[in-house]
Amino acid sequence: MTKKQQGGSPMTKSDAARIQSQSDRTGHNQDFARRAQSTADRRAQAEHPAPQPPKKHAQR
Repeated sequence: MTKKQQGGSPMTKSDAARIQSQSDRTGHNQDFARRAQSTADRRAQAEHPAPQPPKKHAQR
């Protein structure tokens, strides 16, 4: 399996939540649900990175 998705739509947080909910109800595919959530989290972070605090300059 490659890191780049081959076709289809990218995994969104909504998709992952829906998969996780179904997995919780049925007790099946727990590993897939975890991977889906992780993928959606990484995609969301890549699309909207958290703001970084300003760097402090060394005083002389």
